[in-house]
Amino acid sequence: MNAPGKDEGDRGENPRAIAAQLLHDLAPVDPAAVEALGGVPHSIRPALAPADFAARHAAHLRAQQALRAVAAPSEADRALAAALRERVDSELALDDAGFTTSLL
Repeated sequence: MNAPGKDEGDRGENPRAIAAQLLHDLAPVDPAAVEALGGVPHSIRPALAPADFAARHAAHLRAQQALRAVAAPSEADRALAAALRERVDSELALDDAGFTTSLL
């Protein structure tokens, strides 16, 4: 039996599993992630405490690290990995530049 997020013959994680894990990691602080997972958020507003921003940053860092070891045998998985990598890198760059917290 394969580990979650790994397909037979893969050497790294499946990009779909990385995307799903990112949503699960963001769900406590982001209602859009809850909805994407099929749930109903408790609030329509994202969590805005400093610890919530830190949680988002940590979730994106974990996804970025996982994407470095991604195994994407199919064209669809390669496209998903590229799109997810671009989104995660952009979120981290905005956060690192202070843009995200300046919106408060």
